[in-house]
Amino acid sequence: MNQVNRAVHNTIDAQPSDWIVRLARLGYAAKGLVYVIVGFLSIKTGFTAGGRVEDPGGALETLVNEPFGKTLLFITGVGLLGYALWRFIQAAKDPEGEGSDAKGLTKRVGYGISGVLHTGLALQALALSRGRGNGSGDSEAKTQDWTARLMEQPFGRYLVITVGIIIVVWAVREFIAAYRAHFMRKIERPNVSRKTLDVIRTIGRVGYGARGIVMAIVGFFIIMAGVRYDASQAKGLRGALESLLGQPYGPYLLGLVGIGLLAYGVFQFVNARYRVIRPGV
Repeated sequence: MNQVNRAVHNTIDAQPSDWIVRLARLGYAAKGLVYVIVGFLSIKTGFTAGGRVEDPGGALETLVNEPFGKTLLFITGVGLLGYALWRFIQAAKDPEGEGSDAKGLTKRVGYGISGVLHTGLALQALALSRGRGNGSGDSEAKTQDWTARLMEQPFGRYLVITVGIIIVVWAVREFIAAYRAHFMRKIERPNVSRKTLDVIRTIGRVGYGARGIVMAIVGFFIIMAGVRYDASQAKGLRGALESLLGQPYGPYLLGLVGIGLLAYGVFQFVNARYRVIRPGV
């Protein structure tokens, strides 16, 4: 009887962790879908001069009028909430052992910020699934709005510059990830062939490299907004992609970055299937 009771208690205790793992995997898949759409739209705009680039919020809007779009938006919203929950757990519980030194705390703060951002994206997806979405609300205007609000604070322009520098530093981290492929350490490898792992590694490198490029551009514009004391200089992800079009060979640059963002989305599907997730709760 004691063994039966112990087994029941163990099952009950394991349920929250099991649900967190399932939600986290659904979350990686939802994030993958969003970036695949962002990448596809960038490729289309760059190589065919048709359509327009979008950020993740705008990518969600494109699903509204698609067959089963609202159902897909609901599932995506739930998945993104699961991803946000996993990010908060990473920040608070540190299940992956990032540590409490400066490097570890920086990563964990980043996880927390990611959780907040993906919570907002999840709520937008759920609102759109109920027909209550008001669009992304012009994400560029939102970026400029929070930049202006931050500038109104004491030492505001320096706070804005600091935010920009943090984003650039995070972009450098993405480049390092692309070069060293440390993300492969978190991929479960049983029954995965070496050839498949090589393909996954290449996809991850391309994806992280593209994300680094976009984040570096976003950080640069936010720094410029602080330096020039002009919130209108700030740009989000969509603005960063649009800025590529104004460069020499801009459409091709946008198309190539779009391929990278699509690859980043595909790598999130890989995470959904193979990533090691140990909630520790």
